[in-house]
Amino acid sequence: MASPKAIATLSAMLARALGHAIPAEALEVWEAVLKPIPDDLALSAAMDVLRNTTGCFAVAPGAVYQAALERLSERYPSEGEAWELVRQVVRGERTVEALPMPVRKAADQVGWFSLREVSVDDGVTRAHFLQFYREARRQTVNREALGKPEQEALKEGP
Repeated sequence: MASPKAIATLSAMLARALGHAIPAEALEVWEAVLKPIPDDLALSAAMDVLRNTTGCFAVAPGAVYQAALERLSERYPSEGEAWELVRQVVRGERTVEALPMPVRKAADQVGWFSLREVSVDDGVTRAHFLQFYREARRQTVNREALGKPEQEALKEGP
C-alpha cells in the first residue's frame, strides 16, 4: 500500500519534474488513488510515467496507477505464451491445475472440449481464447492491486 512516505517521495519527484510544489489537496488525491499499490511499485510506475511524459503538463495519478497495473500484468504470460500453455494441456504435457489463473479462466470460458477438438491453426478459437485471456488477466491484475479489505468486500458481495 502506498504509504505517506512513498507519496511524499512521489510529491518531491513531481515537484522537481514540474518545477513547482504539489498542493496538499492534490496529494490527498494521489494518496487515495495509489493507496492499494505497494510503495516500490508506485514509485517505479511513477518513474515510468515521468520518463514517458513530454512537455510540462502535470502527471495524473491515474496514469501512475495504470502503469503500476501494467507492471503487475507482466507477472502473467503473454498472449502467445498463454495459448501455448493451453496447447500443452491439450497435448497432455501440463495439467490444468498448473496453469496461471487467468489462463485457466480463459480456457474454461472457451471450453476445454472446444480447445481439445481444435487444430493448432484454428484462428477463430485462438482469437476467442485471447479475447477471454486479456479480460481475465485485466481482472486478475485489478483484483491484485486492491488492498485486502477491498478484496474481502468483493468476495462478500453487496
